[in-house]
Amino acid sequence: MEDYDNHVDCGVFAMIYMESYVGDSVSKWDVGLCPESEKQVSLLRRMRFKIATNILLHTLNLHSQKIFDLAFKFQSEIPEQTRISIIVNAIKNRADRDPEKDVRKENVLKIDVDK
Repeated sequence: MEDYDNHVDCGVFAMIYMESYVGDSVSKWDVGLCPESEKQVSLLRRMRFKIATNILLHTLNLHSQKIFDLAFKFQSEIPEQTRISIIVNAIKNRADRDPEKDVRKENVLKIDVDK
């Protein structure tokens, strides 16, 4: 990755800042973010996972018990190698389910009149 200009993870950045705020002035505020890099991409991926897990398993989520039961069943009843294979295949086939979005800087604020 050479040009980062991340215009997709605004919500993730907001959550990171909200979780790290302890009342200090901005000059003393360390949220633990690194400059845009592969390391930051990895950090954001972990943070998205953490946020999604918290939402899915939160007590106010009416489906949280079902999600927990499915995750427990996946973990306890499916052999490790099969689980790894399922996860790897899901990642490989992600583009078929959720195509990449065009998030170039010039397209971020462009209005799509076809929708």
